[in-house]
Amino acid sequence: MGDKTVNTTMPLFHRSPRTYLAPPTAELELQPPQGKPARPTSSLVAVLLPLFFTVLGLGLTVAFLATNASYLLLSLPLMIGSGLVSIINYFNERKKYRESIAQRDQTYRAYLAQQRQQAEALANEQRRALLDPHPDPNECLRRAGAGTGQPSPRLWERSSGLERPRDPDFLHLRLWLGALPATFQLKPPSSRPPVGEADDLYDEALRLVYDFRQVDGVPIVLPLAQAGAAGLSGPPAAVRETVRALLLQLATHHAPNEVKLVALLPAHEVDEWAWIRWLPHVWDDERKRRYLAASPDEARALLGELFAGLQKRALNRPAGDAPPEYPQNFVFLFADPGLFRGQDASVVGPLLHLLLTQGAAIGAYSIFLADRPETLPAGCRALVECGGSGRLRLIGPPTQDFVFRPDRVNLAQADLFARALALVRLKAPATIADLPASVPLTALLKTPRLEDFPVRDLWEKRDSHQSLEVPLGIEAGGGVTMLNFQDTATGGDGSHAMVGGTTGTGKTRFLQTLITLLAAHHHPHDLNFILIDYKGGDLL
Repeated sequence: MGDKTVNTTMPLFHRSPRTYLAPPTAELELQPPQGKPARPTSSLVAVLLPLFFTVLGLGLTVAFLATNASYLLLSLPLMIGSGLVSIINYFNERKKYRESIAQRDQTYRAYLAQQRQQAEALANEQRRALLDPHPDPNECLRRAGAGTGQPSPRLWERSSGLERPRDPDFLHLRLWLGALPATFQLKPPSSRPPVGEADDLYDEALRLVYDFRQVDGVPIVLPLAQAGAAGLSGPPAAVRETVRALLLQLATHHAPNEVKLVALLPAHEVDEWAWIRWLPHVWDDERKRRYLAASPDEARALLGELFAGLQKRALNRPAGDAPPEYPQNFVFLFADPGLFRGQDASVVGPLLHLLLTQGAAIGAYSIFLADRPETLPAGCRALVECGGSGRLRLIGPPTQDFVFRPDRVNLAQADLFARALALVRLKAPATIADLPASVPLTALLKTPRLEDFPVRDLWEKRDSHQSLEVPLGIEAGGGVTMLNFQDTATGGDGSHAMVGGTTGTGKTRFLQTLITLLAAHHHPHDLNFILIDYKGGDLL
């Protein structure tokens, strides 16, 4: 654990500005199906019965009354024809009804299919927006530069509030994929079928709404920043795989100057955790020691050193519920259950109490590992069950349960990731302490000797009518600050300037330097000076 060999040949890594993909928030209200067409009321019996009695009456008349046969021969086809017309109309009405029902079904189901496609597009948009900041372990390896030697610009993109405002997903660590409520809303039709009347199309619309209440295949994350303390339990091998995945997420998204990992490891499993020593997050700011311990004595010394600073935070923390914004946050990994239960718990007793009661409020978060959930500290506000299928329980109120398929990271992947990340050196944000105490004129003119400055070449190339730009000083990051005396309408800083300061602060020396720089960059045919010094001092 004491290996301090590092490679310092890689250029400093600059954190890029972060961009976000917003999940969809659209509302889609389904239109109701058209009303059902009126069902035909005529009955086939009612159509056939008159025809039957008519024919029967005519037959009786012929048989018993010997009615004129010619009259019967004329009347019988007409009556039968009239009856057939009624029968044909009867079947035509029912055919049209069935066709109307079929057309209604076809039209509305086609409409629902279109709405399903639109809802699926919104679900895919939500997946992209949620997967983008919570990539899988392979993407974490790529962002660390494993295999390529070149870290991604998206490495360490989340902020704790040190360099830019605190990100809402700070210390949100992906466990893997599951289902979450849809960020968009699919509303059922506003009008319902009449009471007591069933409508399959309306039921299909309700099923469509139900299908998109949740979106599957999105990251289930452990919100460690809000929980403060989380406990993982299950078979030891499965727990280690899950913790490796969580630490890959932590180290990929959070810079080592903002999040420090303090790992308390079981002595009999040191080989399983040796990869952690390569993570830059386990080093102190001076890179003189690692926040690693593999025995009770080492844990006592390490935690005793950190306890004083965290206790001071607890005593001085501001009131209110706003999330803390400390320049440095700590994540404690208690991989040895003996350190938080049984007799060995006295080793970390005071710090353990502080972490479990005030951890999230003082920028100190903790992850506890155990084989059974009942052996985890009672103060854990998030419980993760590891195994074949995982479950995340966020202690309420209200208590929430999420089922997920866990990310699994093997030891070789974790070691490859950590070694790649060990080569990356973070460019610290510029501060006032980085400003040079003095800047020689040769640095602003970019020449080792004033005698070698190509003043005539510069005069010939410079178009002073377009720009009166001149170097003014050196910034904290090493860049050059420029001043352009052209009017703001033409892209300059303005044609007037004022230099202020009390006696002895260097106003005259600054003006002398400014005049020299202007003269070095602009031909006297293009720029003249009128110097007025009311006190007749060094300026003249």
